[in-house]
Amino acid sequence: MSKKNPIPILMLLAFILPAVFPAFSQKRLAVYCDGKIEEHHLLSKIDSIRFVSSPQAGFWIHKTDSLIFYADRQVDSLVFFEWSASECLRRFEVPTINIQVEGNAPVLSKDKADYLNCTVEIDGKEMYDDYRGSARIRGRGNSTWFWYDKKPYRIKLNKKSKILGLGSNKDWVLLANYRDPTHLMNAFGFEMASWLGLPFTNHTRYVEVTLNGDYIGLYQLTEQVEQAGDRVNIDVDEGVLLSLDKDDGPELAPDAVDNFWSAYYRLPICVKHPKNPDEETKARIKSDFQELELLIKQCKYRDLSRRFDIPSLIDYLIVQEMVYNVEMEAPRSVYMYKDTDEVYRMGPVWDFDAGFDFDWSTMTTGHNYFMAQELVLGTDPFRHTRARNLSPFFTQMFDNTLFVQQFKERWAETQPECLDYCLRMMDDYAAHTAAAMARDFERWPIDKNYAEEIVKMKNWLTDRLDVLTEVIEKYPPGNIPEDTPESLFREITDLLADIAAWLSETDFEGKATLESAYQQVLELQLSENNSIEELQTSLDFLNEALTNYLAGNIEENLALTATLTTSHCSSWESLEAVRDGLVPENSSDRTYPRYGNWDGRQGVLHWVQYEWEQACTVSEIGVYWWTDFGGLLQPETAYVEYWSAGNWIKLGDIGREFDQFNVLDNLNVQTTKVRLSMSSKIATGISEFYVRGFRSKD
Repeated sequence: MSKKNPIPILMLLAFILPAVFPAFSQKRLAVYCDGKIEEHHLLSKIDSIRFVSSPQAGFWIHKTDSLIFYADRQVDSLVFFEWSASECLRRFEVPTINIQVEGNAPVLSKDKADYLNCTVEIDGKEMYDDYRGSARIRGRGNSTWFWYDKKPYRIKLNKKSKILGLGSNKDWVLLANYRDPTHLMNAFGFEMASWLGLPFTNHTRYVEVTLNGDYIGLYQLTEQVEQAGDRVNIDVDEGVLLSLDKDDGPELAPDAVDNFWSAYYRLPICVKHPKNPDEETKARIKSDFQELELLIKQCKYRDLSRRFDIPSLIDYLIVQEMVYNVEMEAPRSVYMYKDTDEVYRMGPVWDFDAGFDFDWSTMTTGHNYFMAQELVLGTDPFRHTRARNLSPFFTQMFDNTLFVQQFKERWAETQPECLDYCLRMMDDYAAHTAAAMARDFERWPIDKNYAEEIVKMKNWLTDRLDVLTEVIEKYPPGNIPEDTPESLFREITDLLADIAAWLSETDFEGKATLESAYQQVLELQLSENNSIEELQTSLDFLNEALTNYLAGNIEENLALTATLTTSHCSSWESLEAVRDGLVPENSSDRTYPRYGNWDGRQGVLHWVQYEWEQACTVSEIGVYWWTDFGGLLQPETAYVEYWSAGNWIKLGDIGREFDQFNVLDNLNVQTTKVRLSMSSKIATGISEFYVRGFRSKD
């Protein structure tokens, strides 16, 4: 049926056919493009089809679980047809990919330098175009490459091409999914992120692969996460794509030129775009990311939303919590990007076979999942109660009342519809890959039955929906209220009072300019009756004036602008906790994140260090110790040093008392580094470690 004049009959069929054919009918509407089926839809799930001429010509398909738009330029024709169940499975037979490496060479490396020339042949099984072309192949992944016999691969075509109906590109990924006994975990994560509307989410195409004549099983073909028109579609010159990933960061990839530690939360950052950034570009990206981190630390929704798409963070966290993705803790496989609007967004999502309550005690050999219902964010995400040890970068906003409210509302408005949709998609994938999955399990036998594991997965997710709904409803409301005219006016009043005190008590270059800004705001005669926009503009004006003249004149906590490092931090503790500003009730208070350096040894002298790009004047140092009365004990040795002329100079011993700040004051030291060293009979812990002083004016 041509699409040129289809409105009357299509509308009629869209309403009548679902009633005529039962729910199990294979009656379908196929959307053809370039002579092949681009998409297909069960008529029993179509409510209506609506054709439009503006803002662009095309038609909407209204389904029970989604709303889809097709532009005229995308579609050749629409066709109705009916397949029997057996014909449907045959018609949806999994495409096959045959890869022949030059010289029949084995693929033994995942290094970029070790790509091997090959040819790639794809049989689209009448659903997609066939393909044949020259390419290169190498391994990919980390644990999935090193631990398991079934390997994942990276394919780079010599010429950009559409593969299995996906956007034209050279770079493609073949996920082995060997650890995952369902083969559906990554597909579930992608489908959930897509349903929630996270941009640039990857697609799933299941394929059977033969490599050098050897059948190597069922694979999931998907896009490489990268900047491109059909991938992460950000501006090639101004866009930035970041990977927050321990494996690609400075600790585990110290020789890479594209990574750095974030300045405030010490996250491992790898710059994926622009590729191979020079030092100047990398420094600019690091500085910009630090501004984002400081906005997160302030925990003000309105301020942060100017630089961070907060709804994308909420959706991203919902996906990670739904699948219990513990990779967030490291972190690993966390992507962020920003475009020309200078707003950061979370995504694309990636890598879910470490979720679903995987049994890490058998991580190199086991395929054991669905053990319990543990939590990533916990019952109180801000305080990390019953939670994984995520960086506060992901959880700080849970102290903001509006953020918590919106998180709860987003969960309520999307569930259970989102999960129902994803489970139906898993049924669809499972049905269409059943024969191929059986062949894969014969090629790579494990101690699991894939059909039974899929049932376990669905049951676990269904139970998890109930668990998370109860947990999320009980999230604490947060302590920081969102801006209102009253709160902004109070903030301006407090800031004016602080500036007045500084102006009267200090004498420094630039004082007249700050005083002028102070007077301008006073003359506006602001009140709680002003609009939020007017009050926010005045507050921003004061903060900018203060920031410009703060350095070198006003004492502050220098820890907040330093690079933070340590000799060791236990994986279940948080290095960032030493400067998060959360002072506990006592030294054994488990309410807040804390730092600990237990590493299996006893009595080791460990250190925590702050470093600044320019010399600062240090006036006071304070430490609040933490203990669990087990492995983290009261220090027997504790002292502070500063860096001078290439050497560490001891400032002095610092107190070791619990339940209070131990302080070294009346200091007047210029330095670029301060180090706190400590040891006990076993190990030591810190709740807070501040360094007060003055930044350089330069």
